[in-house]
Amino acid sequence: MRDIIDFLDANAFYIIFFIVYIFAFIALISILVDKFFSKEYDIKKAYELLKKAHKQETLDSDAIFLIYKQQIEKKYDITYIDFLEKFLIYVRQEDNEGSLTKDVTPIINPLILKAKEENPYANLGDRERRIILAIEESFSKGEKESLKNNLTDLSEIIDRNQKALNRSEKTNKWTIPLSIIGIVLTLFIWIYGSRISNKDIDRISEKVSIDISNNLQLNAVDSISSK
Repeated sequence: MRDIIDFLDANAFYIIFFIVYIFAFIALISILVDKFFSKEYDIKKAYELLKKAHKQETLDSDAIFLIYKQQIEKKYDITYIDFLEKFLIYVRQEDNEGSLTKDVTPIINPLILKAKEENPYANLGDRERRIILAIEESFSKGEKESLKNNLTDLSEIIDRNQKALNRSEKTNKWTIPLSIIGIVLTLFIWIYGSRISNKDIDRISEKVSIDISNNLQLNAVDSISSK
């Protein structure tokens, strides 16, 4: 018993640090899993409500939009068009006999076409959508100068989005390796902390900090050079 107490006393910092690290890691994983699976669950639940409405012969445009508004729109950034199109895919995947697909498709397709007519390019961002609509208007009116300006604006947005995507990919490239380094280092210190000196621990931590700093500086230089 005395040996256990001495061990806990000598390694209290490492034990506490390890426990906190594990709880933080579990919390992060829980948030990510809940965010992903709750979204998938809610979408599937909405689609099952649509199937139930069809079975009860109450599936119409009002019922479909009500389910979308109450179950999906208030929680997630999913457009009505996406919701309808993915519902057709969901039905085809679940409908082995094909009878449900034949019944539902004539109801859903007109709603998709109507939604696209009323809100074209709904899947794009607000600015991108406004520019494309302006391009269509300029083209129909034969306004070449306005068309040229709108195309220039659109190209700038595409270029900016591409640079943002590149920066995100570079950042994500180092996220997993750095996380693994952190976990391995934590386990190493916790397991072997009592066997190495504080000087060795400081040296290891300094080396890891320098490597991480160099990687981040490299990403920053690449990000600036890409602008």
